[in-house]
Amino acid sequence: MWNKWQLFHATDFQSLMFPCFTFFRILGIFPYKINVSIIEASRPRYILLIVVTCVNCFYVLIQIYIVNIARKDHRQRIPQKIQDNSYFILENIISIIWLIMTKPQMRLLQMVLDVSSKLSSKSYEKLSKLIHFKDIFGFFFLICQSLASLRRHLFMKEQNFLVPLILRILECYIRFQKFQINMLYINCVCIVKACFKRIDDNLINLRELLINDKSHPFGLIYCQERSTFLLNKLKILEKEYLMLSDTVQMLKLLFSPQFLAICAEVFIEITFELYINIVQWNNGISIDLTQQINNIFLTSYMLYHVIKLIVTVWACETGKNQAIKINTTIHDISNSTSNKQIRNELHLFSLQMLHCDNTFSGKGITVDAAFLRTMIRTITTYLLILIQFLIATHACDGRAASQHHKI
Repeated sequence: MWNKWQLFHATDFQSLMFPCFTFFRILGIFPYKINVSIIEASRPRYILLIVVTCVNCFYVLIQIYIVNIARKDHRQRIPQKIQDNSYFILENIISIIWLIMTKPQMRLLQMVLDVSSKLSSKSYEKLSKLIHFKDIFGFFFLICQSLASLRRHLFMKEQNFLVPLILRILECYIRFQKFQINMLYINCVCIVKACFKRIDDNLINLRELLINDKSHPFGLIYCQERSTFLLNKLKILEKEYLMLSDTVQMLKLLFSPQFLAICAEVFIEITFELYINIVQWNNGISIDLTQQINNIFLTSYMLYHVIKLIVTVWACETGKNQAIKINTTIHDISNSTSNKQIRNELHLFSLQMLHCDNTFSGKGITVDAAFLRTMIRTITTYLLILIQFLIATHACDGRAASQHHKI
C-alpha cells in the first residue's frame, strides 16, 4: 500500500482513503481490513474498538461525576454545567453508535468501494486533492490544538496533577475520534458526488452522439445499430444511478444518528462558548470581544467547529445538486432525439429518479444551505435567551438584596 499511495495522486479507492483509514487505525477504531477490493471484519481490531469504547464510557462517567457532584458550582456556573454535560453525553453517544453500527458501516464502505470502481484516474486524482488535504490538515490542526490544551494544563498548579492530565488526554483523543467519523462521512459524500458527475458526463456524451447521428450519411442500418448501442449504454447508466441511490440511502441511515449528535454538539459548543466568554455582567450586560479574539485557543476552537460544519454542508449541498443535474440532462437528451425506444427508456429513467431521494439528511433534517442559515439563526436566538436569563437573574438578586437591606 505504501508503494501504491501517493499524496494528492490517488488511483483507486484504497489510495484515496488511505490517510483517513490510517488515522482510524492509529486511533484504534477501524475494525476492518481491505483485501484487494473486499472489505472484511478484523476480529483483533474489533476487540480493540470494544476496549476503546469502554474506556470512553468510563471517562464520560468520571467527567459527569466531576461536573455534577465533585464541583461545587454557584448559580452563575449553570450554563457551564449544561454545556459540559451535553458535551460529554454527546461524546459517549457518538462512540457507542460507532461500535453498534460496525457491520452495517462495513457494508456501506463496500458499497462506496463498488460504485467508485468505475471512476477514472483523473477523477480519483481530483478527489484526492480535496480529501487528502482535508484529512491531513484537519488531523494535524487537532494535534496542534491538543498540544496547546495540554500545555495550558501543565502550567496549572494542582495537587492531583496526574489524574486531570490523563482526563485531558482522553478528551483530546475523543475529539480526534469524532473528527475522523465526520471526515469519513464527508469523504463518502464526495465520492458519491463524483460518481453522480460521472453519470451526468456520460449522459452528456450520449446526447452529443444522438445529435451527430441525425446528419450521418450511412442511413437507416447504421442508425439502428447505433441506437441499440446507445440504448444499452443508457440502461447501464440507469443501473449505476440506482446503485448510487441505494448508497445514499444507506449513508443517510447509518450516519444520521452520529451526524445529529455532531450537529447538536456544534450548536451547544458555539452557543455556550460565545455566552460564557463574551457576555459579562458589570452592573449591566457588556459584550467584550477584544480579550476573546486575542485568545488564540478559543478562536481556533470556534473556527474548528464552524469550518467543520461549513465543509459538511458544502459537501452535502453540492452532492444533492449534482444528483438533481442528472434529471435536467435526461430531459435535454429526450428533447434531442426522435428515437422512440431511447425516449421511452429516458422516460423510465426519469420516473425512477422521482422515487429516489438523493438529498443528504439526518432524521428529517436536510443538510443544505438552508440548514446552515437555520443553525445561525438558532444560535443567535438561544444566545439572546441566555442573555435575558442573565438579566432576569441579576434583577432578582438585586430585589432580594434591597428587601434584605430594608429588613
